[in-house]
Amino acid sequence: MKTLLFLTAFFCSYISFCQPDIQKAEPLHWYIGMEDPTFQLMLYGKDIADSKVQINDEGVSLKRKITTENENYIFLYLEISKNRKEGPVNITFTKEGKTTEIDYPLYKKEKHQNINPISASDVMYLLMPDRFADGDPQTNNIKGYLEKSNRKNPGGKHGGDIQGVIDHLDYLEELGITTVWLNPVQENNMESYSYHGYSITDYYHIDKRLGSNKLYKEFVKKSHDKGLKVIMDLIFNHIGSNHYWMKDLPTEDWIHQWPEFTQTNYTGSVVSDPYASDFDYKKMVDGWFVKTMPDLNQDNELLSDYLIQTSLWWIEYAKIDGIRMDTYPYPDKEMMANWVERVKEEYPGFFIVGETWLNNASFESYWSRKPNANEGEYNSKLPSISDFPICFAIQNAFKPEGSVYSIYEVMAKDFIYTDPFMHKIFVDNHDMDRIYHVLDKDFDKFKLSLSVLLTTRGIPQILYGTEILMDGHGDHGVLREDFPGGWEGDEVNVFADKNVTENQKKSLEFMKDILNWRKNSEAIAKGSLKHYIPENEIYFYERKSENDKVIVIINNNNSEQNLNLKRFKESIKPGEEAQNILSGEKTNIGKNIILKPNQALILDF
Repeated sequence: MKTLLFLTAFFCSYISFCQPDIQKAEPLHWYIGMEDPTFQLMLYGKDIADSKVQINDEGVSLKRKITTENENYIFLYLEISKNRKEGPVNITFTKEGKTTEIDYPLYKKEKHQNINPISASDVMYLLMPDRFADGDPQTNNIKGYLEKSNRKNPGGKHGGDIQGVIDHLDYLEELGITTVWLNPVQENNMESYSYHGYSITDYYHIDKRLGSNKLYKEFVKKSHDKGLKVIMDLIFNHIGSNHYWMKDLPTEDWIHQWPEFTQTNYTGSVVSDPYASDFDYKKMVDGWFVKTMPDLNQDNELLSDYLIQTSLWWIEYAKIDGIRMDTYPYPDKEMMANWVERVKEEYPGFFIVGETWLNNASFESYWSRKPNANEGEYNSKLPSISDFPICFAIQNAFKPEGSVYSIYEVMAKDFIYTDPFMHKIFVDNHDMDRIYHVLDKDFDKFKLSLSVLLTTRGIPQILYGTEILMDGHGDHGVLREDFPGGWEGDEVNVFADKNVTENQKKSLEFMKDILNWRKNSEAIAKGSLKHYIPENEIYFYERKSENDKVIVIINNNNSEQNLNLKRFKESIKPGEEAQNILSGEKTNIGKNIILKPNQALILDF
């Protein structure tokens, strides 16, 4: 007699069992027509390892059955014929005369003709769903989840969700951004600090307090309908300590284990250091990020296959346009390069950016792709890295006593990169004090910093709330403060223009002007960059394409400056006419330009 066991509500209509021994099957389903027709199916259930496995399907064959020292896991490597029709594959497990059947779902891989490449024409908007908007208060406290919502706790859950993002896509579209990057949305069922998403406890399910797999897919679709692209945040380096693996590890070496808790040294330069000690290297890549984040061992082939498949699954399932990979230098670097290559094999043109938190260009360049790498030279194959040197240079340029030469000097090192125009550039992010605070709440300096960010080379990223001068700093829970207006009853509501200060309105107008102009600027999207050595705290650079030219002049002085243009004649000539994109005024170029104090002049020719 058969009894049905549904693994999850997500695919209960597709998969059933004759007896309740198999508790999990991951991925939740797979796809016919992948470039690599073989995939790994991980099955978890009590004492299932020594079961005899039979595939009852002419279009699917069992290539390998792998068991480990843990008798509760089986890893099946199945090969799917490209001609097989859509529909479940029947798999039987026989042990001691008893049989369990699985009808495992298979779907056709869709032709991703509409994958939207992310490039220098884009601007990313990074937001933490828990802190942006509460679109569905009923999901704030879900049975079975350990942490409940409490907006009074800076480090706690605040109740924002995916529905809240969907509800305000119009705001993002009107602001002028092109790409939405959400911090991790997969399940983070931890006792505390589960709001940020970086302690994943289930790779295949959206955290129910944020929504559902179906809602996330709807969010991507609605974003695409508005012309917005979507980046998913993933973590291969570590998991949350409440992940089910931690209660019953598939193998002893699934995570990096130490005689006592050992934390990483957070020194990414060790990985590229030709003189690094084994001790320092091991501590960097094998040490745990924090006590609640067990460090995964990507050298384990079964685990590396599992992780790679999670990204392919989400790309195909949700139709995302890019992935931001957290803590990129910490996992096994060869596995990560293989992952990039595998994603590119299935989805040419797909965007991947790695978080490469290193403080100078030479260390950063190690992680940028090298199409012509020499034999033995490491090639990450990453399309994009996170350009921290540019971030710090812009911050330092506009601090009190700062100098724009810091920007020039960092940009002059771009010769060590393959394609710096594909770098993700930013002035702050969710792990750093907000730029408005860093610049001592000087609105003029703030505008200078954003003007550079949005007109120099690279793909800009803006942290949610930057456009309204949010100034959180110090504790992460504080700098990741709630977006005003995202919760019913908020005293300030940016979405409804309620109690918004005059400076916030000016900032919003300033950001909208640059962002919406930028979307249609060929010089910014495809143009070259030429800059001149700053003199007297004036930084002059040109962006130029075949049909377009933009000149940016940054006056980092608290006084008016009369700039003689003779030195810049290869970029700008008397008699040319341009439009000031911030004022809308037409400008006829003469021999000199008068620059107002702390002015960013952006001229579109």
